Amino acid sequence: MTTLSTRLHLMAKGNPEDVNQLQYDIVDDQDHEVSLLIGNSRRRGNNGYDDLYADYLVDPLNPEVRSFTIKPYFPVFEDESAQTGLYKLDANGNMLKTYVKELEMKVRIPQN
Repeated sequence: MTTLSTRLHLMAKGNPEDVNQLQYDIVDDQDHEVSLLIGNSRRRGNNGYDDLYADYLVDPLNPEVRSFTIKPYFPVFEDESAQTGLYKLDANGNMLKTYVKELEMKVRIPQN
């Protein structure tokens, strides 16, 4: 964490068809969503079943924030049986998401 950005390294294990679509929202303890600046995901190894590593750079957190929550989700596609294609949108044009509550992680920020 710096005053310019926060970097997150995440690893997902599981069926490649499932974890390939896994994405993350980050919400601070003041209920503000933290914006993604840049990110990528990749597998290590060549067999397609290796762990999926995600590296995200997000906006800096407000100095008053004491924790944030990583909220994994799967995007909903227009064709709900598809693994790619157009995302399904709500009335406001926002992507619909299916959150995975069991994978949520709360990260406490140490205080100086």
